Amino acid sequence: MRIRTIVTTLFVTLMLVVSADYVAFAATGKSLLLGKTNSANKVTTVKRTTPGPAMKFQVKKPNTAPFATNGKKRVKNLNADRVDGRHGSALAGRSKVSVIDPPECRSLDVVIGEPVKIADLGTFTGKGTKFVDVEFTSFFRVAAGAATGVVFELRIDDASSSLGDVAILLREKAQYVNAVISGVFRGVGSGPHTVSLWTSAANGSASFVGYDSGCFIGYWTSRVTVKQFD
Repeated sequence: MRIRTIVTTLFVTLMLVVSADYVAFAATGKSLLLGKTNSANKVTTVKRTTPGPAMKFQVKKPNTAPFATNGKKRVKNLNADRVDGRHGSALAGRSKVSVIDPPECRSLDVVIGEPVKIADLGTFTGKGTKFVDVEFTSFFRVAAGAATGVVFELRIDDASSSLGDVAILLREKAQYVNAVISGVFRGVGSGPHTVSLWTSAANGSASFVGYDSGCFIGYWTSRVTVKQFD
């Protein structure tokens, strides 16, 4: 009897250990529950043993994201067929930088009030991008006059930017002022376009208003840079 009791006790103890181990396994290895929050203390791997995708996500509406994550790190080897609805072939070459050599030493004898064109600085070929960033670096000068300030403005095809004036205000007189005029234009279409420099005087007139006075462009003092991008 004593031997039987000992054997029975060992058997019951063994079953409890096995049962406890089985319950723990079921808690971390159970099937995924649809529509519920699933959690595990190890990575979940889906492996297909035949050719083809290992998992497929379908949504009711095509414009709905197929899955979501709170992680911000890049996923290794995760490739995307589209970016902002565009294939890679459509994204290629959608940015371009052009450098234009403007004509040297241009100025106007007298500037009064309304904007007038000093010169066409050069042309570029539009790629139909959403935005064009234009930058003009040079020495600007106002020789004299009663005006309290002179504005130098960049335009494309003689039109100002719809995103705000692309301009600088010069108050100094009889000085060479090295400055950069830069800004962004929207909706410049495909084909040739012309960048031009315009000027206007505030509260009076100004004389000999222009850029590159002394004709130093050959020494890389003036450049127009055009950056096209989406």
